Amino acid sequence: MEKREEKRVYNRKDCEITVKLTTDKREYLIENGISNISEHGLFVKTFAPLPIGTKLDIEFGIPEANKVIGCKGKVMWGYKADPLRGGRDVPGMGIKTENLNQQDMGLISNFVNNLN
Repeated sequence: MEKREEKRVYNRKDCEITVKLTTDKREYLIENGISNISEHGLFVKTFAPLPIGTKLDIEFGIPEANKVIGCKGKVMWGYKADPLRGGRDVPGMGIKTENLNQQDMGLISNFVNNLN
């Protein structure tokens, strides 16, 4: 099996953060939904990923900062569970964060760089 080429530009760390996603049609609250995060994106675990290109309002907390971060986002990719892959991949979607202010980006950066 070929190893996937790493295309990420920013450092990304594993975590478990509850997230609220809101589209123009619906609101989703996903406990421990963010399973990894970077300064410019996050991966949300879900068995029902939203279509690529979906625009979102995102809210999540950074535990050490005791602050809720709100920003815009866009679904960049997603995949559902595939039993033929032996359950190796976690179903979910990659979301690019947009409109983060400098303070919130700094909080995320500190959180990512201080995770073990």
